[in-house]
Amino acid sequence: MSKRSKLFLKGMRRKTKIAYLLVVGVLVALTIRVVYINVANGKEYSEAVVLQMDYNSTDIPYERGEILDRNGNVLANSEKTYSLILEPVNILITEKGKAATRAAVLEYFDVSGDDFDKHIANEDSYYEVVLKDLPYTKVKAFEDYCKTDEGADVIGVRFETVYKRNYPNGSLACHLLGYTASGNVGQGGIEGYYNDYLNGVDGKTYRYMSGLGGVDSETVAARMVRQ
Repeated sequence: MSKRSKLFLKGMRRKTKIAYLLVVGVLVALTIRVVYINVANGKEYSEAVVLQMDYNSTDIPYERGEILDRNGNVLANSEKTYSLILEPVNILITEKGKAATRAAVLEYFDVSGDDFDKHIANEDSYYEVVLKDLPYTKVKAFEDYCKTDEGADVIGVRFETVYKRNYPNGSLACHLLGYTASGNVGQGGIEGYYNDYLNGVDGKTYRYMSGLGGVDSETVAARMVRQ
C-alpha cells in the first residue's frame, strides 16, 4: 500500500472517530436535557397533556359542604346518588354482549325494552343517560351480578356519581338556610351567603389511547374551593 493510501485511510479513520464522538456527544446532551425537563417541569407538562385529553372524559362531581348548627347537628348536606349511563359503541360490538346487557339492565332497573333500544340507537355514542337519582343499593346489586359468570358478558354500562342537596329537617328553618339551584349555586340564607365556602370544583377522569393501542387514564380529583 502506498504512503498516500495509508495517509488517506488514517485521515478517514480520524474523521470517522470524530463523527462518532460528535454523535455520542449529541445523544448524551439530549438525554441530559430530557431528564432535566422531566424533573424540572414534569408536573406542568403532565397537567398540560391532561388538559388536552378529550377522549371519553368523565366528570367527578364535588360534594358541597355541610351546614351544621352549633351543636354539630346536620342542617344541610349532600346525598350521593347515581346516574345509569349506557355506551352504545361498546354494547353493540357483539350480539352476545348486547343481549346480555339488555337482559341485565331490564332485570335490575326500571327500564323497558323500548327505552333500552332507543338509548343504544346512536351507534357512535359513548354516553347515554338512562336513569338518574339511583340509590347505591340498586347500583351494587347490578355490579355484583356483573361479577358472576352469568353476568360476565354485560358491557358498556357505567354509573356517574351525582350529589343531591338534602335537608334532614325538611322545611324547618328553610328561610334561614336558603336552598341551591341548578349547578349547586346557593340561593338566599346561609346557602347563598356562604356559597363560595360551600362550593367546589368538579374533577375529571380522562381516558385516552395509549401508545400501545390500549386505553390509559388520568384523573384530576374534585376539590373544595375553600380548603
